Amino acid sequence: MPSTVCNDQFLDACRQLGDDDADNLVEFCFANEKQNDLYSAIGFSGNNQEFKQKEIFDFVPLVKNNLFLAIDTLDNLKLSKGTFFFQQYEREILFLLGSLSLPYCYAAAKGAKVLCFSDRIISNPEKRLSETASFVMKVMEPDAFLSTGNGIVASIQVRLIHAMVRYHIRKSTKWVEFNEIPINQEDMAGTNLSFSLIVLRGLRKMGIRFTDAEAEAYLYLWSVVGRFTGVKPELLIPNRKFVFDLEKKISERHFGVSAEGQLLTQSLVTYLTNSIPVKIVQSQQENIMFYLLGDKVSQILGIKKTGNAIISELLVSNVRQLISETELKRMKQQLKQMSFS
Repeated sequence: MPSTVCNDQFLDACRQLGDDDADNLVEFCFANEKQNDLYSAIGFSGNNQEFKQKEIFDFVPLVKNNLFLAIDTLDNLKLSKGTFFFQQYEREILFLLGSLSLPYCYAAAKGAKVLCFSDRIISNPEKRLSETASFVMKVMEPDAFLSTGNGIVASIQVRLIHAMVRYHIRKSTKWVEFNEIPINQEDMAGTNLSFSLIVLRGLRKMGIRFTDAEAEAYLYLWSVVGRFTGVKPELLIPNRKFVFDLEKKISERHFGVSAEGQLLTQSLVTYLTNSIPVKIVQSQQENIMFYLLGDKVSQILGIKKTGNAIISELLVSNVRQLISETELKRMKQQLKQMSFS
């Protein structure tokens, strides 16, 4: 493990870094009245090759090559194994997005503050969760990073959205108190961990057993997603020891009680409690989140233990049986039709 990554000095420097390529492109669009081109790219629904041909990516020299990585350098066999792992457990992983991955992100106080700059996330948690699930579905599809897939499209759209948020926050006075970049490299690495390592932990809590090779293939797939979403490769080494140490360090540095984190969490809990199609899961939603997140993170987020841990363990261990195949297909169809807006 590169010791230079999991230390305070390196991670402090990462908090001063955004995503130069995406940031430069967004700044160019706003400075030259090309916002409509930007919005068009974010709402685009074609494949990777068609997306690459959009005029916006020729606005700033060198940006296109940096945004669209050389896919011939990717380990396609490992990508396929990572995708297959997701397909095996997609029902469980999609369940974990709302009950584990998103609230895990909210435990980082500064990151939660950035999210609260958009009232839409608080007032419409369904939109946030649906967009996240749609993104995950797209990057987890077979051949998502080939020319006919749309994993690159979905990843770069997220990258551009992050750059837009950074642009608007820096133009306002909302971030003056912090001597750092909003949605910085450390924050983005932490978010990537919430969908990779943290999901693997959640699957373990569900009683699912998988091999070391399967875990590393899944981590590799998310390291590729991370590269396309603008995270520096030094923060994306798909090695279980490395990601374990990085997650531990980031959570120690940034997890803490915040009004924003608790507000986001409560909004999410309320939505899930009222919307999950399985009544018994609805009634136990907060307790399930407590079980998956653990005592420490739950306390940070204001999540209360509202029932018996044995019941929560039983429910999460039977998600495959509780969410019908018909319900899963309906949900996937809706998600595939979504675009960012």
